[in-house]
Amino acid sequence: MVEFFPGDRHGEGGFYGRTLGIDGCVAFEKDLIARDDRAFERMADKAYGRIPVTDGGDDEIGEHSQLLEILNCLHSDGNRFYSVNLPNAGQAVNLPPGAVLEATTLVNTGGFHPLIFGEMPPGIAAILQRVIGIHELTIKAALRGDHSLVVRDVLAGGNVHSPRRGPDRRAS
Repeated sequence: MVEFFPGDRHGEGGFYGRTLGIDGCVAFEKDLIARDDRAFERMADKAYGRIPVTDGGDDEIGEHSQLLEILNCLHSDGNRFYSVNLPNAGQAVNLPPGAVLEATTLVNTGGFHPLIFGEMPPGIAAILQRVIGIHELTIKAALRGDHSLVVRDVLAGGNVHSPRRGPDRRAS
């Protein structure tokens, strides 16, 4: 919700009464990042055959539980619907082509077949355009290694209101 509606936080920079990265959320953030890093490594190990793909019963680090179901649908023509992140190829005509959208998608041996929405309602399209623009800025910043673009990107997201950091608010 913070990504799509940053104004809904309680207080400046607040998230459930805390300020992200400053007072009490640091351990949470570090734990979350560490967990996601472990999940990524484990998925990479499975993808490259370093460890076997299992049924998810050993899911101690939060891997996506539907992965095997989706792979089975691709292999055995399961014809099931999932929420899948795919490039916009006409699912939402008033959003940029190629923008990655999470949408209901039919999965079978023919591949991934996202449902076509047509035109998104103007209010939803506006919110998604903002998020897509921020993602594009993030990509540019990463590809260029440009710190000033990273700062602009973080500010554009609405989750940070100043380029300052830390509890003493010294300029970075």
